[in-house]
Amino acid sequence: MEDTTREVRDRLDEVDLGDVDVRFVTLTFDPSHDTADVISGVAERAGADGVVWRYATGEPQHMENVVRSGFKARYSPEDDGSFSFDPMRILVMDGE
Repeated sequence: MEDTTREVRDRLDEVDLGDVDVRFVTLTFDPSHDTADVISGVAERAGADGVVWRYATGEPQHMENVVRSGFKARYSPEDDGSFSFDPMRILVMDGE
């Protein structure tokens, strides 16, 4: 997934976005595993710069609320401890 996000970010200059300020946020759902050090390493390997592309995590219930209520996406914890949600990528527009 990081490869796709990196490619989209790297190709933004090919599109006239006008005054649109684009940011990427990758959500993680397991704060017991996704510690600051783990997230930092993953973000660095993915090419996330902390300005245009950030990583965010939180308590599982909070993240579930963000995905289900905020983004209106399907969210499901899996038996193997992973999480899935659909759609995997969500475009959020600022109303300003």
